[in-house]
Order: sequence, then structure tokens, then C-alpha cells
Amino acid sequence: MIVLGALIEMVAFAGVLWAFSPLLIYGAGNWEGAIRLAEDALALDPGDSLASRLLAGSRFLDGDVEGALRAWNRVSEPHAALTRIDGLVRTRYSAVAG
Repeated sequence: MIVLGALIEMVAFAGVLWAFSPLLIYGAGNWEGAIRLAEDALALDPGDSLASRLLAGSRFLDGDVEGALRAWNRVSEPHAALTRIDGLVRTRYSAVAG
């Protein structure tokens, strides 16, 4: 029974390491490694919002802006607090509004 308890603890600890390994790799700046692990996590659980965020951030920092936006869209992100539209200074509102 002691061996079984130890085995259960080891498996639980390995699960924690698996869950946080993309975070550790992301924190180390290994974007490609974090991308691979986040994709693996999403293959196991497509609804994992943390993995989607890690995938998006890693892809963005790796230069894949379109891939980052696709991953962020899975979790309805990013959010814009303020939107500024330049132009139409001399255009009548009625022409734009339709």
C-alpha cells in the first residue's frame, strides 16, 4: 500500500509539472518550446484557456502575429480598452453614416 501511495503522489506531481511546464519554458524565453507544449496541452484539452493564452503569447513573441490572434480568439482576447480612429476630419457625418 505504501508503494501505491508513493506512485499516486508521483503521478500527481508529474501532472502538476506537465501543467506548468509551458509556463516555465515561456518564462525562460523559449518561445518555440512553449508553443509546442501549449499545442500539446490544447490537443488534450481544447478548452484550456491558460494553454491558449500561452500559445498566443508565445506565438506573438516568436513573430507569428496571425497565429497569436487565432489563439487569442479562442478565449475572446485581446480586449481593447480604447479605440481611436483617425480620419474623416472633413467628411460629413451623413456621408459616412449612410
